[in-house]
Amino acid sequence: MVLKQTLQEILALAFNALRFSLASILLFLIVWQYEGGILPDREDFNRIFALGMIGYALHQALFICGVSLTTASLSALMMATSPVFVVLLKLFIKIEKLSGRIFLGVILSLAGILCWSLDLNRILH
Repeated sequence: MVLKQTLQEILALAFNALRFSLASILLFLIVWQYEGGILPDREDFNRIFALGMIGYALHQALFICGVSLTTASLSALMMATSPVFVVLLKLFIKIEKLSGRIFLGVILSLAGILCWSLDLNRILH
């Protein structure tokens, strides 16, 4: 709700740039304080850079643009289902094997999302 209100006042990508700039400064100070330096090992740099570009830059740009084009409740519903889709994708490409624990987790997650969406639908109508 707060994010939707903010996006009515500030352009989506400008808001994200401000948010990530402040977070980067804070994380820089934390790493410097606790690790004594901020540079990763040379052999890890390319992987960290690629993950950063995909996981933060691309994902966040698409996320913030998507939120600006939909309702807060629908975006929350989509975000709630993303862990389930990650598990299903890992099963599909055979990174993980289906176990009773994973199956139970997917079912409980979907049941929770269903209960939340039914309750939200009741509240809105």
